[in-house]
Amino acid sequence: MVSPVLLPSGTCTLYRGALALNDMGVSLLERGAYRAALDTLKDAIFVMKRVFPSSHHLHPGSYDIDAKLSRAYSKLASSKLEKPCSLNVEIVPHNVEFEALRSVLLRTSTPCNRQVNFVIKIEVFDAEDQCVDVHSAILLHNFAVAHLSMSSLANSSSFVQRIRDGAFQLSSFARQTLGHLMQVDGPDTLEYLLQCNPCLILVTAAVLHCQIQILEESGGEQWRAVKSYQNLVLLSEIAQNFDKPQLCNSRNAAAA
Repeated sequence: MVSPVLLPSGTCTLYRGALALNDMGVSLLERGAYRAALDTLKDAIFVMKRVFPSSHHLHPGSYDIDAKLSRAYSKLASSKLEKPCSLNVEIVPHNVEFEALRSVLLRTSTPCNRQVNFVIKIEVFDAEDQCVDVHSAILLHNFAVAHLSMSSLANSSSFVQRIRDGAFQLSSFARQTLGHLMQVDGPDTLEYLLQCNPCLILVTAAVLHCQIQILEESGGEQWRAVKSYQNLVLLSEIAQNFDKPQLCNSRNAAAA
């Protein structure tokens, strides 16, 4: 279940800034300005860390958020297309409706769509009701996609592999962040997740899809790619057949 989180006092501006930087980074990715997107999404994660200073030993002050936002706006205004990338990026809103979620899940679980990565815009900010873990996972996932996009521009094979390794690590962090939210203890919980919190399923599917892309491009541990694909197909089947009686085994859903 996704529970609302009360933000620490005085951090709403930082939180809002992190989400704004995420969305600008996503727009830059869509335009093919990969370096600018990478820098902007890095700033988004930097700011998000400062929302919860107790766990990061950082002061929560908004000392540099204005500068980071200004820099991101400038990048958007002057962004230029990098060398064409073989990886296509498609923006999905985080508050996706259930039927739209079904469509995204079907596409992410189809092998012919492997060269498309879904990046997520947050857009909506409600200081009273935040899904901090989901939003953090979105930032990490989008940052991973930015790394993967940048890997297509590098000339050195060793540098490409380092970028892909970084992308996989970020994607893994995103998946770990979502892990405890994807525990399904029965049909009622599953119905809640699919119908009331489709964003959680959306982000999980996007992360799994990105991991498959990274692993297949790097030629690394293919068993991980197979496992991620199996979990992705499982999520898609759950969503496609949700209205059918006795849909699925809830333990399998939690495993994804």
